[in-house]
Amino acid sequence: MPTRKFYESEALLDSLTESFQELALNTSQCQALIGQLSAEKADRLNDLLVSLLTQPEMQAHLQQHLKDVEVPGPSSGGLGSHLRSQVRQGRIVRVDFFQFGKCWEKTSTSLLGLALALITLNPAGLPVPTYETVRGVWSSWVALKRPGDDVAIDTYEAVLRTQCILLNGRDPGRFPTLVEIQSHAGPRTEREVVTGLTRLRDLGIVKVDFWGDQEGDLSHRENTWRPVV
Repeated sequence: MPTRKFYESEALLDSLTESFQELALNTSQCQALIGQLSAEKADRLNDLLVSLLTQPEMQAHLQQHLKDVEVPGPSSGGLGSHLRSQVRQGRIVRVDFFQFGKCWEKTSTSLLGLALALITLNPAGLPVPTYETVRGVWSSWVALKRPGDDVAIDTYEAVLRTQCILLNGRDPGRFPTLVEIQSHAGPRTEREVVTGLTRLRDLGIVKVDFWGDQEGDLSHRENTWRPVV
């Protein structure tokens, strides 16, 4: 995977574009998803990601964190409130800049999953989560590693992939069922997907949005699942 570089105002858009590519989705739909958000929500989601990137524990994942890099033009054309930007005579002249090298591949898995989870939740009208919730989910997600956690990782990617398809289709107001998630989980069997969802639920990464039958029956095929953030 090549080095990734982006300004702080591009964090959400850059992460989403990359996540669509990772999940083999149509990248042209990325802008459509963001377009479903209010400007305020899009800015707040972008700022959540930037806040995560600037935490001390992220420095182990960042190849380089350059501050006060000149931005061409009045702005970089992205989202967010430019938390650490410098403004001169009404125009942004400097803003945080992030660069990932070889370590980006693992970091991207966690950040992209988080960005995609944030964007797929919010067109449904749910409130923007707190930073503490976002940070907790990211900490749990980044701890998963292949090959030992293949089932959980593949299942989470299937949840996000299926939710994106629903949002860009005819039923954007609901979350995917177990059957739908399994249909987008590649070679994973339904039993493996249940195992993956159970693990992700225990870690606080996903939750059941609607019980298909008796509450607590995680294997019911009509349960609907959603990311926690």
